[in-house]
Amino acid sequence: MADEYLANAFEELTAKINKLNQFKSVASKVFSAQHEEVTKAHEALPEWSLRRTEGSSYFLHYQSPSTGSDLLVSQKSYQLNDELELSSLQKLKIYQWLLVDAYEVFEDFVVEAYAYCGLKGLSIWVQPDGWARDDKRDIEAYIKAPFKGKVRTPHRQLKAFRQGSQHFAKYETENRVGRNYRVVLVIIEKLRHAVVHFGGYCENLKSFQDKVQADLADMDIKAVRKYIDTHFMHHEGSNLVDLFEFPACDRNGNPNGGFHDPMLGYFRAIIEYAQLIKESIQIHPKFGESGFPAQALVSFLHDFQKPAKIATAFLIVLPKLPPKIMAPNRQSAPCHSGNGRRVPGAKHVTSRPNGKLRNIEISWAALKLSRPQNETLKASMRRRTTVAVNVAPRAVRKPLALS
Repeated sequence: MADEYLANAFEELTAKINKLNQFKSVASKVFSAQHEEVTKAHEALPEWSLRRTEGSSYFLHYQSPSTGSDLLVSQKSYQLNDELELSSLQKLKIYQWLLVDAYEVFEDFVVEAYAYCGLKGLSIWVQPDGWARDDKRDIEAYIKAPFKGKVRTPHRQLKAFRQGSQHFAKYETENRVGRNYRVVLVIIEKLRHAVVHFGGYCENLKSFQDKVQADLADMDIKAVRKYIDTHFMHHEGSNLVDLFEFPACDRNGNPNGGFHDPMLGYFRAIIEYAQLIKESIQIHPKFGESGFPAQALVSFLHDFQKPAKIATAFLIVLPKLPPKIMAPNRQSAPCHSGNGRRVPGAKHVTSRPNGKLRNIEISWAALKLSRPQNETLKASMRRRTTVAVNVAPRAVRKPLALS
């Protein structure tokens, strides 16, 4: 069973995402009705009406701080198509900011879930250098724990889940739902950045794609590039983040009367991603429980390219491993377990002046794993993730005004 803190954090996430989905549903109805109302009001205007011939104007007055004189912003006349476009843009703006809110709700949950792993002593959590956890029993201490490196939240925490939990690593990209949650979250984050900092526009799609690829460097994302393009429409000489519903088509490309709803898909993906994190924490063995050594070793092997962390991870696993551990021949010395006793036949390599362990080779047979466990452990070292984005292609878009 999940701890009450984790259960409450997940419940809070689902409640907030559900509320955002309600806002989205209401906004869709309001602006659809407004679209019809604007059209009917324009058709009802008499032929001699200036509003019909010259359009509507919106005035914005302001004052000069120096003289106090009244000034007027240059005005623009809005014809019927302009009014319809304005209505559609208002709806899209709401969709964009609802997606921003949803991302930040998920980000908060990831931070809390990861801190919970530290509080409970799960090996998913990576202890910061020079940070003692012995006297810390408050979740806030783990939330505020320092970290080094340029990897930002929540990618830093998700990386730790990926490396520390076999369950999470297995189902994050390939699962029965058919969603690649890692790719979806990176795209949501980049769309959020465009909305928050550039008003929902992206002048350079190639740059946008490159930034997505930078966060998915270990993946083959050729298929993702086409998926990214479906999130933008051309507007006023730039690319506008497009979250509108669009018609569903049959295999022949003909509309079948249904619609795809990108926002609803993103809301579901965020909740499912959080559900996967919660499940991964629930089934993860605690320190000292059966299965922990192999799980810790998987985390260690995932992080094998970081020599500074090898000694710590190795000593965590070593006391519970059989003594048959092999190391390559360089400068070698007897290897001792965590309790100070010499482990027969075990050696570590100190080929660097600072004594960091490197080039360690571990005999699979020494772990005495069953064959399935053995193969899973080996696969964790050579596993390369491929991307399978299961999305329907967008139909050719009509102009922004939904005429």
